[in-house]
Amino acid sequence: MILATDIGDSSTNVILLSGRIRPITLSAVGDLALNAMENFHADIAFLGTNGVDSEIGFTTPDPDESAVKRKMIEHARETILMVDGSKFGKAFATRFAKLTDIDRVVTDLDAENSDVQKLEKSGIEVVLA
Repeated sequence: MILATDIGDSSTNVILLSGRIRPITLSAVGDLALNAMENFHADIAFLGTNGVDSEIGFTTPDPDESAVKRKMIEHARETILMVDGSKFGKAFATRFAKLTDIDRVVTDLDAENSDVQKLEKSGIEVVLA
């Protein structure tokens, strides 16, 4: 929502989903958002996550947000997760992606980190930012 406001006056086309707005993340979630997503396809989906666990995958505590993230992954050619180091080794109630569902992870952890090595071993490209 904040980004949409900031770039709304630029030459970039901004499309907002309908649905319930989750206050913590300002994400559109729920059936209205899922239904709206059926009509769109993205070249690249940029997503965040609450937890990264090398066994479970990528998780969030909110089932509605998890469903929207899953749908976005389905409708994108490439999926990139933006993950700061505090999210590694954590798992929450709902998984929205297995390791094999994600193409690239951008993180602040270096390649020596064992969590990063596990992602790379599963075929995910890890980019240090």
